[in-house]
Amino acid sequence: MKLYFTADLWFLIIGFIIFFAASFYERKKAKTKSLITRDAFFAIIFVYLVVIFFIPVIEGDLTVDNDGNSYIVIENRYFSLRNKHKIMKFDDTGRLKWVKGYPFDASALYNAKFLTDDENSNIYIGFERNAEDNSYLLKRNADGKPAYSYLAKVDSDGKVIWDASSVAKVNAMQAAGGKLRLLGISESGDIAAEAFGLEDGESGQPLFVPVRFGYLNTVCVDEAGDILCLNNITGTLSKFTPAGDQLWVTGMTSDAMVVVSDRESNVFVGGGALRSAAIQKYNPDGAVLWSTTFQPVESGASNYILDISIDYGGNAYAAGYVRMSAATEGQIQEGSSFLAKISPAGELLWVKTEVFPKASNLFRYKQFDVDQSGNVYLTDGGSWFGGTSLTKLDTEGKQIWKAVTPGLNLVLTIMVLALALLNLIPKLKEKHQISVKSRALK
Repeated sequence: MKLYFTADLWFLIIGFIIFFAASFYERKKAKTKSLITRDAFFAIIFVYLVVIFFIPVIEGDLTVDNDGNSYIVIENRYFSLRNKHKIMKFDDTGRLKWVKGYPFDASALYNAKFLTDDENSNIYIGFERNAEDNSYLLKRNADGKPAYSYLAKVDSDGKVIWDASSVAKVNAMQAAGGKLRLLGISESGDIAAEAFGLEDGESGQPLFVPVRFGYLNTVCVDEAGDILCLNNITGTLSKFTPAGDQLWVTGMTSDAMVVVSDRESNVFVGGGALRSAAIQKYNPDGAVLWSTTFQPVESGASNYILDISIDYGGNAYAAGYVRMSAATEGQIQEGSSFLAKISPAGELLWVKTEVFPKASNLFRYKQFDVDQSGNVYLTDGGSWFGGTSLTKLDTEGKQIWKAVTPGLNLVLTIMVLALALLNLIPKLKEKHQISVKSRALK
């Protein structure tokens, strides 16, 4: 495992070292056996528990470029030296290349933080603005245009090339058809599509498509710039031109939750069917090429595909959520996860279970991606002591490496344990000396 410390953590560690050094000096000066008072120790324990359980570091999307570099967007809402939003870059060997902070508007916790990349390895980040009054209209840009979401283009070195705002509440973002296309929800609840120039970030006239949707990945853009939409109310998959004209509509699996498109504009739809995970492949004209169902977990569990990535060979990689059946009435259901690989012909090649520690995060953002060779990259949703971990799997699903950047929780845990030991050791020594003297007197 490769371990990296970010600048925020280094400053925190240095602060703790200074704190311990000052405490040692005061203990020597006052000739006391305790490093800090008991009341101060319990106050630190209280702060520690609050931070551990109530102040998270929120991850966003993971994306992998054509060179195998991985990018993860995170939001450190409370404990950040400067900018709350950061992008982390790892190379294809798992080495942390850089962590850059950006002065973007603060988004609400668990709101969208989307990343995507183009063929030149430029990165695009998008997220919702804060919704203090729960309204759609949150801010207007310099031109007086409503701005629900914020976008920025960043090069492979982390430098911001341009930024822009959008009228759509961001739900998906893709660099396709020579444009950066943001797909979101309009104020009326329909799909809002807005295209931005990749070079200058200039926006065209927003397009509103009269199709309702409710899940994170139920709308996407193919290589030609056409819009693909799932409609779970009617059980249909529709394709629209960039101008909003419908090209075709077809039926799909009843519990469809994700739609993606490959480099040839073939369409993949994932979801569930009769407790099994289900994935279908369509050609660009909407004809079904194959349909595959499988059960990653048996025993009556409900399995749903929530995200799909396609490699250059046409293999589909599906990540999903497992809702375990309750053993007795009223028992809380458990949630697990899976990752599966399906061949270009629809054959299930392998499946791994319990892949993501926080399976419910699959509903919120992209926790995995694949490179052009079919290697898989996974994040853990900030479960590694509130930090970030990135794992690379080969084409057979076997781990190649794991890179970790510890979070605030790890440093605080070490600090609390150190304080406990440093306060406990002198007292144990004192008790031991009293015990030795008592035995000597006897």
